[in-house]
Amino acid sequence: MSFHKITIFLLLVGLAFYPYSSARGENKDMIKLVFVLKVTDEKKYREYRNKIEPLMQQLNIVVLKEYRISKVLHSANEKEAVNLLAIFGFPNQESKARFFSNPVYLEAKQLFAESTTHFEKLIE
Repeated sequence: MSFHKITIFLLLVGLAFYPYSSARGENKDMIKLVFVLKVTDEKKYREYRNKIEPLMQQLNIVVLKEYRISKVLHSANEKEAVNLLAIFGFPNQESKARFFSNPVYLEAKQLFAESTTHFEKLIE
């Protein structure tokens, strides 16, 4: 079974067992971004997330799911194996565009680049 099939399977299982939660800010009309990556520098990645968190709160963007992957069962190249899968929820397309064009995000993006590799969007 390919790595992507396993990732999609885990994602679907997670979504199936994740109850709708308005308390977390989720709704069925959200724009969801599902991605995988390999965190190579935990300290810098945490700094990146801390910098974007206030902007995410301001724009009502939520982390719906975040999984740390401890073992990759199959990958075409083991050196490219990812260790994080996350789902971000955006209230609408406008908030998504505002987030990715915001100076706070653009500044923090350098930390993201320095702390991760193998970023791949699976679903957008």
